[in-house]
Amino acid sequence: MLVDLYGLTRQCYSVAMVHPTLRYLPTKETDALSFNTTLLRPVPSGGALFPCELYLLVGPGQHVPAGVYHYDVVHHALDILAQGDATSLLQSALAHPGATPPAYTLLLSSYFWKDGFKYGAFSYRLQGLDIGTV
Repeated sequence: MLVDLYGLTRQCYSVAMVHPTLRYLPTKETDALSFNTTLLRPVPSGGALFPCELYLLVGPGQHVPAGVYHYDVVHHALDILAQGDATSLLQSALAHPGATPPAYTLLLSSYFWKDGFKYGAFSYRLQGLDIGTV
């Protein structure tokens, strides 16, 4: 799921994939239509800087050991940041100490400096749009 939302994906579209009838058009090889496009990520970002970071908080008793993980976009992997059950910290931060803890929690954050150096105060708006897109 994370790779589909925020991972590095690459897809090249050929002429035939864009429009099936284009493969039957008479063209010279030197004048061949080129629709090849490389998509780096499936979601847009202001300035293509991608300030969003994805974290996964896993509760006890799941297929993945309990802990706090960071999603590594390049390697499509979860890097463990802290081992053990951290759901009580999440509940206290959200002011719901009596609620049943979720098995998995996806946390989204944004690093201001990734956009801030380029866009200044406008980066706050861009980062809000980025988080909303993901």
